[in-house]
Amino acid sequence: MIDARTSGGISKLPNEVGEQLEMLIAKLRIIGIFIVDVGELEEWLVGCDINVSKAKKWAWANEAANFIRDNPTRDGDIWNFIRELGDYLTEHFS
Repeated sequence: MIDARTSGGISKLPNEVGEQLEMLIAKLRIIGIFIVDVGELEEWLVGCDINVSKAKKWAWANEAANFIRDNPTRDGDIWNFIRELGDYLTEHFS
């Protein structure tokens, strides 16, 4: 069994399974259910300069929040997820 939570999310699943899961996640977003598809939240900012151990989740989350606040938005990763969530909330609740 592949544990998508800790091994990189959908990208680490066999293609057929990953494609089906991506379609399910897209359908869920339509009704307001947003699922992180990269596995653990920490996988979003792998290429960024966050020098706190992932083992200390609270410390990592604090450092990640500071990184996101202090750096300009960009395409991909957590930025797209938050944009899509914000767009959904604006469209359905404003």
